[in-house]
Amino acid sequence: MKKTLLISFLFLLNFFILETFGQDLTKMSTQFYEQFKNTRSNEKIGCLIEMNDALPLEKTRSLSNAEKVKELSAFSRKSQELIMTWLSSKNVSVNPDQIFWILNGFYIETTTDIVSEISEREDVKKIHANEIRTIDLPVSEKFDNDERAVEWGVTKIKADLCWTAGYTGKDVVIGILDTGVDFDHPSLVGKWTGHFKAATGLPQQTEPYDDQGHGTHCCGTILGGDGLGSGTNDIGVAPDAKYVAAKVLSSSGGGSDAQIIEGLQFMADLKATVDIKLLSMSVGGSSQNDAYFEIFKSLNSLGFVLVMANGNSGPGAGTVNTPACYGNAIGVGNTTNTDAINSSSSRGPTENKAPFNDNQYWLRNDWNYIKPNISAPGTDIRSASANSTGYKLLTGTSMACPHVAGAIALLFSKNPNLTISQIYDLVVDNADKPSAGGTYPNNNYGWGLINIKKALDNVPEPNTPPVANFSSDVSSTCTGIVKFSDKSTSGPTSWLWEFGDGTTSTLQNPSHTYSTNNTYTVKLTATNSFGFDTTTKTSFISVNRPPAPVTTGSSSNSPGTLTLSATGTGTLKWYDTETGGNLLSTGNTFTTPFINATTSYYVQNEESPAEQSVGLTQKSSDGAYYTSTSRWGLVFNALVPLTIKSVKVYANSSENRTIWVKGSTFSDSVTVNIPTGEQTVNLNFNIPVGTGYILGGTSACNLWRDASGATYPYSIPNIISITGNTASSAPNYYYYFYDWKISGSPCIST
Repeated sequence: MKKTLLISFLFLLNFFILETFGQDLTKMSTQFYEQFKNTRSNEKIGCLIEMNDALPLEKTRSLSNAEKVKELSAFSRKSQELIMTWLSSKNVSVNPDQIFWILNGFYIETTTDIVSEISEREDVKKIHANEIRTIDLPVSEKFDNDERAVEWGVTKIKADLCWTAGYTGKDVVIGILDTGVDFDHPSLVGKWTGHFKAATGLPQQTEPYDDQGHGTHCCGTILGGDGLGSGTNDIGVAPDAKYVAAKVLSSSGGGSDAQIIEGLQFMADLKATVDIKLLSMSVGGSSQNDAYFEIFKSLNSLGFVLVMANGNSGPGAGTVNTPACYGNAIGVGNTTNTDAINSSSSRGPTENKAPFNDNQYWLRNDWNYIKPNISAPGTDIRSASANSTGYKLLTGTSMACPHVAGAIALLFSKNPNLTISQIYDLVVDNADKPSAGGTYPNNNYGWGLINIKKALDNVPEPNTPPVANFSSDVSSTCTGIVKFSDKSTSGPTSWLWEFGDGTTSTLQNPSHTYSTNNTYTVKLTATNSFGFDTTTKTSFISVNRPPAPVTTGSSSNSPGTLTLSATGTGTLKWYDTETGGNLLSTGNTFTTPFINATTSYYVQNEESPAEQSVGLTQKSSDGAYYTSTSRWGLVFNALVPLTIKSVKVYANSSENRTIWVKGSTFSDSVTVNIPTGEQTVNLNFNIPVGTGYILGGTSACNLWRDASGATYPYSIPNIISITGNTASSAPNYYYYFYDWKISGSPCIST
């Protein structure tokens, strides 16, 4: 908690408040501003307007889907009333099909002058660009009309074994947003639910059609063919599932954000009466649009599982497409028939910034910006060819995505009450881990290659109350911040957390800040339509935060700058808001900028934790200096953000060596000249929370590898654990790095 200082002014004379006119650039996304500044004032520009009023998702959590749709759409209409009246007065028309409630906003095309005025409105939060998204263009395309049995991708993920067990996705409804679907294709006949929409600007028809072919191919992979029936050409993972289609992409394979959102809202509107379990979207683009993050929050609240193609811009890091990049959707990578990740498959990580770092909306607390989340067959996939009776082979994450969508339908056919969280856990926790992937999870495969039979075998039986359970990222904290994770089984649909300090939460995986030093008992009640269960963990969280700073404010009778002061037990940091905000200064004093009104500033006391040691403290006489070209290292888990300040090594030569650390979403290295003998090497690696990190060195590093019999793990409780080495053939060896010096995150004042 930050201490508040008020700066007061007594004005003895009247003064003028100067007001600036023009656009508020802070409300324009980076992508939109680039378009805006290059558009003349009398020219029209398209944009998505996001309103400032956040949808009441928490308030509507306990409502039925029909009630949620009604409440959220009514809330958005009310929120948009004033701006709609204002737009009408400016002769700006808005297409009713592009007035949204899954995003409290709408799409318009108007002049930059009008956009400038919109940016000045207090009821507007953000102005987003209307980017063009495309199908994740297939890497290759080949026609193949030879009849055959079950396709290799279907058997690779073991979907055919699910059919044998009696689970074929029967009557599970899947929403497909793409170029459309050729519903007359022989492999798809009888599987359409009767619901179809073509977005604004696309040819309008009452029945599904596909003038490009991409959507038909994807739909075929999800549910084409008859599975264990007498027919051939079993191209689909869930052959007894049904589909709803939204055509949001043109014959050239492109569609705007407004068109895609229109299709997503069509699915959300239908959710009131049609139990669409999941949405499959093999579409994306490199340009970020955070409107999708807000939309996905709304769709998740309605129970939609969101499955997205990761993109075909690999193999470079950070190439994952929008909208697969967000933490509340499942991004899918592309594997070959040898389980290799296709080089074109887009990789993560996403960026550690807003909105990606808003972990209360992550599918699971250990996501940590990894993309893809899961991988599936996507190379030379044979499926339906639109506007024909034939078949063709395509390659891309577009082909991998529908394998996962169909697989999830199989899980729902065993237990229709599964939650999004349960589906995600089943998919990633039961994945195969190809040896080529190395340490999992990673930004090539995600958590691995989907194995849907293994996942199906772990589906809880329906019609049972939940069994409540939970965990937290820490049990002792000097910051007060604790992230809780729901570990309940059997499909809870609502949660009530009691944190022990008089506060509660109904989020599934809340983050809570304790303001008072104490030991807290935490209680979770998990509920579904069949009952509830409660678990209580006594004295579960211990909070020991440093004291708040002692502050001295300041005042003046005239505008100007003022100097504020404070004292504390650690480093004092000055901010412009009570929580979060911008760091303004560090130290016992802070001089304000020029101000002419009562202004609040905030100061926080941070204490650096004591340095601690972990690992084998010194070498024994049993071992050798390692001179082979293989690169080995020590594996460790960071339970809190921490710094590896230094390690001790024993060198047999004086030379430059590179010491590196690598995790699924983080890496760093330092190159230093290490003389012969026992040496301390300063590293200062700042490690985020994560598991499976490796600390290693240069090949043929000529550093001492101890063979006396390491007794893993070497741990500092609640901070770090060295769990082993990377040499599976020699698990008791200890490689190179002794007496690690560790410091944890700074302690933050109460």
